[in-house]
Amino acid sequence: MLGIYPEGSALSFIKLDNHPDRHARQVLEDLRSWAEGIVSLELLSPDSMRHRNARGKVNDIGIRGEQLGAFLAGLPADAKQRIVERLTAFYPQLTGLTTTAKRAGWIDLKIAESYRGRALAVGAQHVSDGFLRLLALAALPEFPKTTSLVLLDEVENGIDPLILPDYLDMISRQSSTQIMMTTHSPLLVNRFPPEVIHFIARSEGGASISARLVDIPEFETELEYRGAGEIWAHSSLGRMSELVRAAHERAKANPATEVSE
Repeated sequence: MLGIYPEGSALSFIKLDNHPDRHARQVLEDLRSWAEGIVSLELLSPDSMRHRNARGKVNDIGIRGEQLGAFLAGLPADAKQRIVERLTAFYPQLTGLTTTAKRAGWIDLKIAESYRGRALAVGAQHVSDGFLRLLALAALPEFPKTTSLVLLDEVENGIDPLILPDYLDMISRQSSTQIMMTTHSPLLVNRFPPEVIHFIARSEGGASISARLVDIPEFETELEYRGAGEIWAHSSLGRMSELVRAAHERAKANPATEVSE
C-alpha cells in the first residue's frame, strides 16, 4: 500500500483557496505565513562559514552558515556597522568587516582588527570557530522582518562562557524575531527566567517530549536560592527524565496547559 506524504509540514495538505470557513482560512493563512518565516540555523558550522559563502542575494546566513559572507555583502552600510558594534562591545580590537566579490560572484570575507595602532585584515579562513559563530549571531537582528522564528542548536559551542550570557542577552534584545535555542550550558541556563526554560526528555514510548521548568513543582522551592542551571546541573539524568515525563503527563491531562511533543 502506497502512502501519501506531505512535501513539508502538515500545512502542505491544507488547500486554502476553497476553504469554506473564511475565519478559519484567515487563521490558517496567518499560521502558514508564520511557519514560512522560520529560519533554522541548527547546523551552524564554522567550516561552512569560511569556505561556502554563497553568491547572489540571500535573506539569511543559511542553515550551516554557508551564506554568511553573501548575507553580509548584501546589507547596507548602517546594518554592517550595527553588526560591528555588537562585536566590538566584547572584542574592542575589531574595527570592521569587509566583503569583496571575487570572480564568479563568490564572496571574500575579512575581519579588520587593530592592535597597538597596527591595522590587520584577517581572512575568514584564519578566524577562530568561536568568533565566526559570534559573527553569525550578530547578524540575527538584521534578518528580514518576515523572519518569525530562528532555531539554534548547542548555541554555546566554541564561545567563551565568560561572554556568552551577556552576548546572547544583547542579541535577543536587539532582534525582532523569536529565538529558540538548545544548550547544555548550566551557566547560560542560569541567565534565563524560569518561565522560558524547557527541559527535553524521552517518553516511555521513545518520543521527544518537553516540560517547562515552572511546571515542575519539585523545583519551585529550589528556585528561591539556586539558579535554574544549578538545579539542572545537580540533578541526575534519571530524575530529570522522570520529572519531565510526569510534568508532561499532567499537561496532557489539562488541555489549558502548554504541551510540547
